[in-house]
Amino acid sequence: MNLKVFIADFLRYCKVECHYSMATVKAYQTDLVQFQSFNTLNTSKLSFKNCVTTYFDWLVNSSLLDRTKSRKMSTIKCLFTYLVNENICANNIYNWIPQYKFSFSLFKIIDEKTIDNLIDLPDKSTEKGLRDYMILEFLYSTGLRVSECVNLRYADLDLTQGFIKVTGKGAKQRMVPLTRSLVSLFKKISIEDTNQFVFSNSATKPISRQMVFYIVKKYFKLLNNSNLTMSPHSFRHAFASHLIEGGARLRDVQLLLGHASISSTQNYLKLTDTYRKKMFLQAHPRGGN
Repeated sequence: MNLKVFIADFLRYCKVECHYSMATVKAYQTDLVQFQSFNTLNTSKLSFKNCVTTYFDWLVNSSLLDRTKSRKMSTIKCLFTYLVNENICANNIYNWIPQYKFSFSLFKIIDEKTIDNLIDLPDKSTEKGLRDYMILEFLYSTGLRVSECVNLRYADLDLTQGFIKVTGKGAKQRMVPLTRSLVSLFKKISIEDTNQFVFSNSATKPISRQMVFYIVKKYFKLLNNSNLTMSPHSFRHAFASHLIEGGARLRDVQLLLGHASISSTQNYLKLTDTYRKKMFLQAHPRGGN
């Protein structure tokens, strides 16, 4: 089996037909190149079927995080699904794939007070400070993914209705409401070209995902909170959890996040259940007994 050719075809399929983001395609490529290298090293000793099993066994016993192991296995399964759909492999290829279950620890949710303190840190009297403030405020107020945020153009904003048109995974579009504070901020901006990126660098190109990570890390470090770690995606987690804690319906949160399956959104219920139990134990007269 010429894995190199099939992997290239699969990645092209993900990019052109599925419209996956460059970050997703890059992640698939990294995982599949690793699988190909492993296969090349062992193909002379093992059949391809045994090589798949050996690779999965190697992953399970590696020092990688369980979430990383699961993602790499999922990538291989996606490749196999593509090969079956293209009639390159028979359906029995699925019988080669060992089944493993991993237990993931739930991600921690940043509380509202910490979020508020973080967003208030940038100096809005400077151009960069105002940009940083808007990025932090935008991430928390909309729950957008970083890739969705950096690719947003002014043409996607409807300040009259207070909505933004977001193009998410698989080129699927959804409407996300803007807070009053964001609408007010954007109305103060003089927009000459609606095709311009909302968050751009000096070359009028979109700000990079790496820069957004840097901005979040920069201000979070100023909080001196060593008990937590934070990334741009932490705002998305906080957005969803705080909505549910505030009484939002799960289906509405799913639509706002752009989740294809509601099972992804249901993960936040586990977090809010934990939160409610903690509040109960702290607040109820017999909670500590």
